[in-house]
This record gives sequence, structure tokens and C-alpha cells, in this order.
Amino acid sequence: MSEVADGMYPVARNLCWHGGIHLEAPSVDRQPLPVRAIADGIVRCARPASANQSGDPEHAQSYGGWTDNGVVVIEHTTEIGAAANDTPVTVRFYSIYQHLIEVPRTLRLGQRVYRKAELGHAGYIDGQPNRIHFEIACDNANLQLLIGRNQGQVATEQDGRSNVVFGEIYVRLPSGTPIYTLPEGHRLLDNNPAAQSQGPEPRANAPRPPAQPLAASMSTTIDCYVGLRYAMGDGPINERGDLTVTTYREDGSVCGQRSEAGAEYDIFSRAKAISQAYAAPNQPIRSAVYELLRFGRVINTANETLTPADVPHWRAIIVPTANGTGTQTGWVNLNNQAQGQQVRVFSDADFPHWRGWQLFNDDLSAGDSRCDSDAIKTLLDVDGDHHVTPNERLSRMQDAQVRSKLRHAICPMPSEWNAADLQARWDWLQTTTEENPEPLVGDSYTDFIAHAQALSFEAPQAFAATWRFHPRGFIEAFRYCMWFGLEEFAQCLPRQSLSAADLPWDMARTRAQTHYIPLNRLFQKYKGHSKQRIAHSLAQVYIETGLLRTLFEDGRGRRYVYGAFYGRGYHQLTWAGNYEQYGKYKGIPNQRAPVYSDTRITLTSTHAKDSGGTTMNWSPRYDPAIVGENTAHAAESSGFYWVSKSFRRRTNINRACDLAFNQTSLAFICWLINGGGNGYADRQQFAKYLANMLFDAPPLTGSETYRYPPLEPPADPPLCRTFPPTEVVYTLNGTVNYVAQRPA
Repeated sequence: MSEVADGMYPVARNLCWHGGIHLEAPSVDRQPLPVRAIADGIVRCARPASANQSGDPEHAQSYGGWTDNGVVVIEHTTEIGAAANDTPVTVRFYSIYQHLIEVPRTLRLGQRVYRKAELGHAGYIDGQPNRIHFEIACDNANLQLLIGRNQGQVATEQDGRSNVVFGEIYVRLPSGTPIYTLPEGHRLLDNNPAAQSQGPEPRANAPRPPAQPLAASMSTTIDCYVGLRYAMGDGPINERGDLTVTTYREDGSVCGQRSEAGAEYDIFSRAKAISQAYAAPNQPIRSAVYELLRFGRVINTANETLTPADVPHWRAIIVPTANGTGTQTGWVNLNNQAQGQQVRVFSDADFPHWRGWQLFNDDLSAGDSRCDSDAIKTLLDVDGDHHVTPNERLSRMQDAQVRSKLRHAICPMPSEWNAADLQARWDWLQTTTEENPEPLVGDSYTDFIAHAQALSFEAPQAFAATWRFHPRGFIEAFRYCMWFGLEEFAQCLPRQSLSAADLPWDMARTRAQTHYIPLNRLFQKYKGHSKQRIAHSLAQVYIETGLLRTLFEDGRGRRYVYGAFYGRGYHQLTWAGNYEQYGKYKGIPNQRAPVYSDTRITLTSTHAKDSGGTTMNWSPRYDPAIVGENTAHAAESSGFYWVSKSFRRRTNINRACDLAFNQTSLAFICWLINGGGNGYADRQQFAKYLANMLFDAPPLTGSETYRYPPLEPPADPPLCRTFPPTEVVYTLNGTVNYVAQRPA
């Protein structure tokens, strides 16, 4: 829906508070599309629209042109993260859809509705058709949960929150941070936080010369922030694994920006190289280094420890110089822990002020609808006389920079839809001020109050939620938070599939209860916010685990060469060689007195390392049973396999996920996971179901037949001989049932 200029956030005509935005419904074949729910929730108000009587100029809803009064209010309760002990961060907020011309008769107070559900059709606002007022609100306690604070700016003397992390990562560099210039062909050593430079090979295949201390070429002269935004599947196909490194000044202005092609796809190999730069046995755990590169710090502190804590994170950045007015490229340690130079790390989940987020809570008036925020007025004041005329408001709110700031404004205000305090909120309209040069008096004021009364509705829970977000700004921010709540994840388990003729809601919810937090952590660390990657991943998880029935391969490897090293975890880690590499990645120590759950593993037993015929002695390494018994290991082993998988001279299955989402890319991923033979039809079906659940297109219902490509012969299917995969004729047929997984 497109935003309409005459209904902007957070103020409207006469400088009155306006808690939402006006949107115009898009049309297809000249038919306006329906309004849909932005997330799952409970209906707290559902009022049908009054019959259109625009021909009656005296009607209360004809004030200023006919305005429809159909409305739906939804209370949303969801999760946006979890503490290290897996306690979820649960939030509650409200979405308001006002001025609907039609509300379904089936929509009832207290009813549960789901994301993408139809709520009605946009109606008239001031005589203009196909428009709605859309609003997002929360109370003070939930503002604290949603953005990490309920007053002021982000506290930059400490790291941002780690229980909710998403979007761009920000590393704060204090003034005085040393910056280094590398001579051409030189590299910084990865095993020393004190910069050491190593020159190039003097000739081909010759060793590099010994490293030498590198003196700083300069220091930062202002506090600044280095933003790390991994594409995570966004953007043009050839840029979906890139990293954008942006340097921000304290006021949010950009010093400069540079890109690292494929940097996200290479996090695993980079973490391995950093770890191996240290001498054994003092190598930092690779999975912890992975988090350092991915999040700027370790966030999963219950399962990861970075030792030493000052493992360097060298990056080339654009450096602010000359007190922030100039720029130059240099190298900086983004994990600098030195006294006086210690970095602090944040993410978009902190709603940082240097990215424009601001709480405008300086209106101390007695709860009326007049905006008396000095901060808002200063933003809209053109001539600096501390007064805002109607023309100044209109002019400034059309300015792109001002609109960007208001898009990030979070403001407390009374609801404009509460009939209980209409007179108290609007009495000021009868008084002449700079913002209200034409007061409403007599019948004009009476007519206005009658109009406001006709649009009012009952939703006490929403009225108690006084904080407002710009709705687009709110949604844009949280689209980077792909954290599933329990019941949201349960809905991702199909009710009917080739793998289960009927998976009832209670069973789906029970399975989700066990697995949704470790899977959320898997997605957060290894897949990011990409719904496409998550759909691909879950399509594989479901067949490997029997729709989360088990984390152990059925049969436990008894007829297979890999034997005791059968599939475990969400992606069923298999073969002793893969278990060995996972142990190195996680830094799992050897056992002093080896004990194994599987009697096939003994102190002297040998096991197939891979399908190539090589064998290895396993003892005294860790007991592989932990990969199936511990959900954290089940998730981490799956992430490890996903990002370390090599194919066609490349690494990281996310490369395949980031291609166009279709049966061909899915077939290629099936082949990467297990050759595509086991449950191939099921995996194709799961992906169709998940795309319907997760993607933004209107939900499909009933059944759909489709065609998909063969993976024959299994050892060398033509589709998989190249990357990107080779398109082949779709000769196989499938059917997916889109029946929703919901409570009975």
C-alpha cells in the first residue's frame, strides 16, 4: 500500500498528534486488494462500517467528505529473541486498521486471526476512496522489550542487548582508536590484537617473511560506529552474500561505505583461518570466532566462549578524519579490548539513535491531542521562531530528511479513537494559536466532535498502549527479526504431507516446544533473516527428522557403512569424518576416560571416515550421541554442515538458497544434503508449503499440483553438474495440500 501525503505520522493538521499513516490500497485489474493482518493475533475490536450516506451533508461521517468507520484492532503477542538460558523475550503490541468500508461478518471479538488473513477492504477518508488509517501501538513495558529502553538514547558505555539481535551490527569505536595502513601486498596477523604486518611472498611458493609490528598511521578523532550489514540473501543474486561496511558519525551521517564481495559466504573459512593462526593448544574455538565475525561478539554465551577474549577482528573501513569532516581508508580491530580503546557492540535490535531512532517523549501537556513536543516542533520549524504554522508543517513534512527522521520517531500520545475523553482532547481547537489559526467555534466545533464520535470505537487494551511507531518504520525494522514464536513455528509444520497423513495441532505444538528455540538460534547465526533460506532449510530438516519426531536416524546406521556415525541433529550429521570436523569446529575436548553410548564405538574400533573408503580410529574423541541428545549441538552441527559444505569449487549451501526460489534450486540443495534420493518428493512438497507460510504473497488454500525436476542418475544428475544448477525438463509430478496447521 502506498502512503498518502495528507495522513502522515506523527502529526496532522493544526499540529495535532496523528498516531498512524494513511495508506491507499493497490489494485489489480481495477479491483482494490483486501487489507490483511500483519501478524498473528487476537481481535480486540471488529466493527462493521456504517452504511455510506455521503449524500447527506449533515451526517456526522460527511464532515470534510465521507469517512468510513469500519475498524479492526488486533493484539499481537510474539517473541523476538531469547536469553542465554532460553527464556524467550515476549512482546505485545497492537495494530489498528481504521476506515474500512467492509469488515468480514465472520470476524469476531476475541477471535484469533493469522498473518495475511483478510480483514476487509479500504474505505473512504475525507471523500477519497480505497484508503485506511494504519497504526502501531504498545505500552511502556512492551516498549522496553521491543527496543531495549523506554527513554533516552542507547547507553553506549556498554554493549547492546544480546537476547534480541538482528539486522545491521554496529561496533562503536571511541575517539583515539588506532587505525593502520597496510603496505601493498602485506597482511595483518590474525593471532595478535596488536597490529603486526607480514609482507608478501618474495617469490612464488616461498614463505612470507617474519611479521613486524605495525605502528598506527592515525587515530580516530571522534566517536564513530562501524556498521556490518551482511546481505543475508537480499539484493541482486550476485550480491546476496556480500558484506557492506559503513562508518557512521555520532549524528548518523555516513563517513563512507565499502563492500566485501561474498564475505558472508566466507565467514566459516575466515573463522577457521583465524583460529588456526594461533598455536595449539591455544586456538580459539572456531564456532565462537564465527559469532565474532557474524555478530561482532559472542551472543550465545551459554554455548560459546571466546578464548582469548581479544581475538582480533580486522576490517578495512572508511575512517573519519579531521574531526570527522574528512575520510580515509584504514584497518581497525573491531574487537579491540585495550584499556581506553574498548569497543562496544550493538545491532538494529537496539533501535540506535545514530540510525535515527528517537523517543519524542517531551510533551508534558495534560493529555490532550495537541502536539506540544519541543523536539517535534524544532524539527518542523522553518524560520526558527519556535512556532510552527500550518504551512511550515506541510512544507517540512514533505522534506525527505524530515520524513526519514519522523519514520524513526517513537512518540507517546493519546488515542484519537477513544470516545471517553473527546472533549478533553479536542477542547484546544476552540482557541486561536499559531498552529491553529482558524479555531473551531460553535456549530463547527460541535460538528467536529460529532464526527470524531462517529469514528470512535471500544478497544480499552489498545487505548492503554500510548506509544506509537511509524507503522512502516516498525515493520521495516522487524522484518530483519526472523525469530519465530512457539505457535508461529508450530504452524510451519504441515498438517498433511507425504511424510504424515495427519499431524494434529497438539502434536505440532509439542514438537515445536522442544525445537523452536534451538532452530531459531540456528537460523539467526547461519541463515539470517532470509525467509527463502529458512524455507530451504526446514524442507530438509523435516525429512531428516521425521517432522521433528526424532533427532536420530531411524535404524541408527545398522545396514550402512557409516554405522555408529549415523545421522544425528537437524540435518543429520553423518560419517565419522564429519563428526571429527564438527568436534574441531566446536572445540569439543577429547575424553580422558572414553565412554560411548553406542557399543560399536570402542577404544580400538575403526569407522568409515566418508564414502570414499577411508577409515579412522575414533577414541578418545567425544561421544557423538551428544549431537542427537543435545538440541544446541543438533542445531550447531546443522549450521556447521550447511556453511562448510563444499560443492563445485564453492562452499556454503546458502549460495544455492540465494538463487531464485524454485524446484531447480531446491533439487540442487536436496542433492547437496543427501544426494536427493531419500524423501526427494517430500522435500519438494515441504518447500512449497513453507513458501506459502513464510513468504508475503496471499496465502493459497486447498491443494496444488506442480512439476519438478528429476535427480537421476543419483550419482551424477545433469541438473547438479554445474553451479548455478543446469535447468532440466520437469518430468515429476507432485501435490501439496495447503491446509493450515492451526488449533482445532
